[in-house]
Amino acid sequence: MKFSSALIAVFATLVSTVSSHTTISFPPPRGHPLNENAAVQDFECISAPLNGGSGCAPKKFPCGGYPKDKKIVTTFNAGEVFEVKFFNQNFPELKDEDKQNDQARHNGGICEFALSYDGGESYTVIATYKKTCPDIFFDGWKVKIPENAPSCDSPGDCIFSWSWVNALGNREFYQNCADIKIVGNATEPLPIIDITRANLPPLFEKILTPEGDDSNNGNAIGSGPRKEDVEANLALKIGDGKNKSPPKDDENPKEPKDDENPKEPKDDENPKEPKDDENPKEPKDENPKEPKDDENPKEPKDDENPKEPNDDENPKEPKDENPKEPNDDENPKEPKDDENPKEPKDENPKEPKEDVGKTPEKIPCSENGIMVCGKEGESGEFLTCDNGKMVSRTCPGILICKQNDKSIVCDFLKRR
Repeated sequence: MKFSSALIAVFATLVSTVSSHTTISFPPPRGHPLNENAAVQDFECISAPLNGGSGCAPKKFPCGGYPKDKKIVTTFNAGEVFEVKFFNQNFPELKDEDKQNDQARHNGGICEFALSYDGGESYTVIATYKKTCPDIFFDGWKVKIPENAPSCDSPGDCIFSWSWVNALGNREFYQNCADIKIVGNATEPLPIIDITRANLPPLFEKILTPEGDDSNNGNAIGSGPRKEDVEANLALKIGDGKNKSPPKDDENPKEPKDDENPKEPKDDENPKEPKDDENPKEPKDENPKEPKDDENPKEPKDDENPKEPNDDENPKEPKDENPKEPNDDENPKEPKDDENPKEPKDENPKEPKEDVGKTPEKIPCSENGIMVCGKEGESGEFLTCDNGKMVSRTCPGILICKQNDKSIVCDFLKRR
């Protein structure tokens, strides 16, 4: 989206008395003065953190409380790659600006780009840039819409979110939301991969100081998008791929293969069995003839002998009954069915939500942002490396944690 120099100049003049931070300009966010479809245009505080400050009151989460756009004009296709654009009203003409001037980027931090299908209540993070983000002097902040993203054409519900936790300065939380449309073929929702919720008390009590740009230029131009972040974001696979598109569910060739191949050999095997049965029939006829000649050892005599042990076996039956009684009691099995220890395991990860990181903070870690499932495929608990310490978090609702390289995916249980 291109903006006229005159409009940018008016914007810069109106906010000259307010500390200017960075916002996104593409996709055009709610409440932005340069978004011609915005329901309201906040000239003074659009760039302020949700915490407020510098003459701006605190703003609501999600999306700063700004209403949805009057008209939705931005559409993305599943699998599409695009570049996010950043903007600062103090730099109306980037090519002519002094790159060492203050753009209030606080030496970067963590930027997360996410999709929401419910108006910002839940999120699926689809791209993350560490240390160097944001920076208005760089292009290349690439984001890929997941190939298995379902369509969304519900104004106000379909949101592209940018959230930022800064590295230097006050502990703050920034967010812009853009109303979008998504065109896809998937039939199931994306799994929830929540954004980093920190530095916005009392809503987000966790205090986080992420790593900043290695060049440590403060508010001046930084290092730009890191190559490893760009590659990771473009290669990111969301979910297990089972919700990609209907053709995978149809897969007609598989059904006939399963039906035809096994049924034919089963029908062929039936004649083989009678062939095997015919062979034993002949010896069966021969065997009785021999005992007829040897009628002295009559089989009933052999039957009578076992009858006596059958009477003797009566004491054996109570011997069998004794073990049966403990089988009915089966004290050890009851705890297995109740699995009392498992319930507290599910409850424990929920508690750290209110008092995050008390126990896990004792576990050191070296790479900020890395995430590890607690019990992969069984529970929603996972650990996130924040500022050198592991912090316990939990997937929302009934979702379970699945490992995805150095990150995790909050996904639904495998369907039967």
